[in-house]
Amino acid sequence: MFKRFATIAIVLSVCLCLALLIVPSPGIQQASAASYAEPITELAIGDTWSITYKDYNGNDLAVSLPATYPTSYVEGMGETLPTVAPPGWMPDYDFLGFWDCPLDPSQTVPIMGTFPAREGLNFQIGNQITVISSTATGPITLYLRCTSNAVDVDIAGNENYLYAPPGVFPNGTTANILAWAPSTTEYQSLLLELDGLQPAMVKFVEFSVMGSTQNQIQPLPFFGDAVVGFKVPDGFSKNDLALFRIVFSGSNVELISSMWTDPSTGEYFIEGRTDHFSPYALLDLATPEIPSAEIPSTNDISSAGIVLALTLFLGGVLLILPGILALSTKRQRCSIQ
Repeated sequence: MFKRFATIAIVLSVCLCLALLIVPSPGIQQASAASYAEPITELAIGDTWSITYKDYNGNDLAVSLPATYPTSYVEGMGETLPTVAPPGWMPDYDFLGFWDCPLDPSQTVPIMGTFPAREGLNFQIGNQITVISSTATGPITLYLRCTSNAVDVDIAGNENYLYAPPGVFPNGTTANILAWAPSTTEYQSLLLELDGLQPAMVKFVEFSVMGSTQNQIQPLPFFGDAVVGFKVPDGFSKNDLALFRIVFSGSNVELISSMWTDPSTGEYFIEGRTDHFSPYALLDLATPEIPSAEIPSTNDISSAGIVLALTLFLGGVLLILPGILALSTKRQRCSIQ
């Protein structure tokens, strides 16, 4: 009997040991999974990745970067970016920082004013980056972004004006205008630059736009177009106006223009978008009317025709009448003989 119980105990012990060997405990399984994942993470930490800098519209930065601008980062360590623009890059512009995407000039936001709405770029599009995170992986491309004040200049009591959304001109921009009188040599010379157009009336004006150092500048069209506006002079036909930019070495450019009325004065203004400054011509292309006193009436034309016909007829009669009389006389003489 004792041997039988001993045999059963031994068999049960062997089975228990085998069960423990085949089915691992939860603790052993969890420890095994953790030790398997750890080497993968350790392999990634410490890799070096490049940092590339581009300008606001995605072109490679053309200026030399100072040593404060990191050109690489170590994964897992992070990197704080400078808070100033590279020296010499976009002077007289406000440096906004670094973004993860270039500016998109097709995405504009309206800038509402008293008169027609203007457009400007959305400078907040995308995500600003001030620190490269320690969890970042792979190469990083950063886009330097800047802006400037909008330019809104009235000249000669709003008779002429210039507007540009942020970014088009640097800070510190000033402007003035020259309006050529018909008696000036400049006016007469510009008349020869109208590509054959013969307007009833014309007004020539020229903007001069200067930067902070009083050097003449042109707009940066990437950020948008400048808007030039002029008061419509008295006597111009409001329905036949056209606004041109004079191009001395080629064909003139007709500006996309629109008209508006100042509600406080009832005065008419015309404005157009431009990406370059040179003399502008405001043309009244209405067909000149001939004064009624200079237009001969139908009755006058008929009377003149009748008088002319009678004159020619009588003149012809007077020319041939002597011949007829002489011939008649000759016949009478022959018949008498």
